[in-house]
Amino acid sequence: MARKKIVKKAVIPNQEAIIYAHRQGYKIYPTTSNNETYKIVMELGHQRAILEEVYTKRDVDWGLQEVYNRVYERQNN
Repeated sequence: MARKKIVKKAVIPNQEAIIYAHRQGYKIYPTTSNNETYKIVMELGHQRAILEEVYTKRDVDWGLQEVYNRVYERQNN
């Protein structure tokens, strides 16, 4: 019996959101303590916030894009 291929849905990054966040001085990156679960860290200047959402290795890229989009929408609305 043939195994079904699992197709991972590609994350299409919002380039405008990423550029905006970097120009405003935001640093957004994932951090981990056990290499299985990830949390996202967001820094602006000397302020640092570790977000509560927990991601796996497969969906951390989706989580990063969501944070970039949140920053972009909050500032541009």
